[in-house]
Amino acid sequence: MLFKLIIVDDEALICEGLSKFDYESLGIQLVGCYENGLTAYQYVMENLVDIIVTDIRMPLMNGIELIECVKEKFPSIKTIVLTGYEDFGYVKKCLQNGITDYLLKPLDSEEYINLFKKIVASLDIEKKVRLEKATLLQKSYQSVSLLRKYFFRQLISHTLPSNDIEESCLTCELLLESTYYSVCYFKFDSHNNKKVEYSKKDWDLILFMLNNIITELWDDKEYGYHYIDSDNGDCFLVILDKNIMNNIFSQEVQQVLLDNLKYIRSKLYHFRGLFKKTISIAIGGIVRNIQNINLSAEWAQAMLKPCLNSNETFLFDFKELDIDVNNYTENDNVIETFQYTVKAESGKRLINEAKKFIQQNYTKAITLSDVANYLQISPSYLSFLYKEVTGENYIHFLTLCRMEQAKFLLQDVKYKVYEISSMVGYETPRYFSELFKKFIGKSPLEYRNSFIDVV
Repeated sequence: MLFKLIIVDDEALICEGLSKFDYESLGIQLVGCYENGLTAYQYVMENLVDIIVTDIRMPLMNGIELIECVKEKFPSIKTIVLTGYEDFGYVKKCLQNGITDYLLKPLDSEEYINLFKKIVASLDIEKKVRLEKATLLQKSYQSVSLLRKYFFRQLISHTLPSNDIEESCLTCELLLESTYYSVCYFKFDSHNNKKVEYSKKDWDLILFMLNNIITELWDDKEYGYHYIDSDNGDCFLVILDKNIMNNIFSQEVQQVLLDNLKYIRSKLYHFRGLFKKTISIAIGGIVRNIQNINLSAEWAQAMLKPCLNSNETFLFDFKELDIDVNNYTENDNVIETFQYTVKAESGKRLINEAKKFIQQNYTKAITLSDVANYLQISPSYLSFLYKEVTGENYIHFLTLCRMEQAKFLLQDVKYKVYEISSMVGYETPRYFSELFKKFIGKSPLEYRNSFIDVV
């Protein structure tokens, strides 16, 4: 199997010259040439790549920024920097980011080929383990991303039953716990039909750029989660940060939120060479129940409708929307019919069987429906019964089982945190770390270090 190579340089002549080398004789396949770091990064996020050869100075995303982003998510990728004497000061920055090597322009052909031979020898040694882990991580990332996108589209457009939300949070590895909830809406001004103004290639790059920046400045900073409508570029940011939402009616806290959102917009404007639109922002009203988060999204969209042709509007309304809403769902009403027919002993027996099933299968992606099918009862009935008998939901017990095993595994330093995450049933290491800290009171690394210190 050939190792995958991409070349990134905004000078067409250099890309053309580098493309002429006989890479296949070295065990390498050239899979693409890109004119800037952003398009290259988009490709890397969607395809397996082994080696990147990149220039430093490029539009939209330079070589240093590309290396930083790639190394954070895919540290096994080998990176070679092409630099001139006038840019040699940048090499220090590149070395700090863990580049494999650098070459000075104009290139020496023999030196270039010898470097690839060295890299291929290194990759051959790493190949088996690296490919297994990279493939697993990429498939996990793509699977969870697709599930989350579908769930958030449903969540902001419909009032979902509590059982559906609970199950989706487990499947999509999400924490949606807050005192209040709200949705922030980012809208391209005067932007009604992207197909009229953008080629498919440019539009896909815009969507990638939006997702990348909002993930970095919103999701990764634990303010909440986001959803982007791929048809029109509308961005919905679900606000979950407890420091904000617990004090959302404070003007000072509101200003912090507004400043954060304005900062995200300013970072998007960094790519105005890609799109020429301004962006308007609206924050919908506050709801107490996650089931009613769609009310906040609808409110935010309604606020911007009269302003579709204006430039850079920022509107917000922090009033409560669901204070008088009856939050019982159809499933809850069905559950009530069981309240007077459940026998205490048979209920406890069923829950004990459910716990045994969970303890035997917690490393898999088991759902409420899986447990209910094993017991041959309905998921709604199981959800009610578990709460009635234990005072908690089944997800709490499932998580405890996983956390106890994680504590045990963290005591063995041969396992990395992301490996333990997978071993106890979680696809995304970040979600695992959030849950671990919530249940144990320390991050996985803090727990491991404290255990090592004691030993």
